[in-house]
Amino acid sequence: MKYILNSLIAILFLNFTFVNQSVSQESTDNPMSYDVYRVYPAISFSKDEFSKAKSIIDINDRFKPEWVKKYVSVKITAMKNGKSVNAFGKTEELTQDQIQLINSADLNTEIAVSVKYFPDNNLSHNDVQEERFNFYLDPEVDAIYSGTKDEMLQNIKKNAIDKIPSDAFGQYQLSAVTFTVNEKGQIVDVNVLLPTESETIDKLLFDAVCNMGQWTPAEYADGTKVKQEYVLTVGNIESCNTNLINIRTGNRNDEEF
Repeated sequence: MKYILNSLIAILFLNFTFVNQSVSQESTDNPMSYDVYRVYPAISFSKDEFSKAKSIIDINDRFKPEWVKKYVSVKITAMKNGKSVNAFGKTEELTQDQIQLINSADLNTEIAVSVKYFPDNNLSHNDVQEERFNFYLDPEVDAIYSGTKDEMLQNIKKNAIDKIPSDAFGQYQLSAVTFTVNEKGQIVDVNVLLPTESETIDKLLFDAVCNMGQWTPAEYADGTKVKQEYVLTVGNIESCNTNLINIRTGNRNDEEF
């Protein structure tokens, strides 16, 4: 009887210890994380990356050549000297005229692709299908914060993160505040894209972004300065809501500002 009682006490002690460790682990595994990322167009490349493109599949890997039985036309449309210009091809391979048009397109403008084709299927009659998508050529230099990224994050921590209760964010919750760095390096168009359940917290994050300080604007190789969009995220970056902001975690452009 004494042996059984001691065994029960031991089991209860182990269970209690395990529960405490689990609670402690859960509380430390979910710290309030925050970071600033660039927001990208749906499809974009640097000119160096585009120089390796040979076909529309290299531009948009969601377009599958196996869909196509026969191409009707592949049209590239871009703004050149303020005017809309077209260049045509007959397969997924980019023609020299198309490549030249893309490389000479007005900076920071949308380039459109229209692919018309007969689909490859078992139907006796097929209508012409059209696949459309747009892309951009990124500036060679992204917008850069006036100090280091660590200094920027410390500034956000001091002005907002440290003032937010540690239990304000649930395990899968994510808040996002988007902003634009304009051609003068100023922060404009600040917007709480993914609000929290607290207006006070939203205002803290909004104000922290507004008071972040000066940036150096994004710039193309010829010196043309352009605006770029960024986002402050707070919470779980693996949240499903991350899909609502087009960021690239771990991308070369996210590492340094």
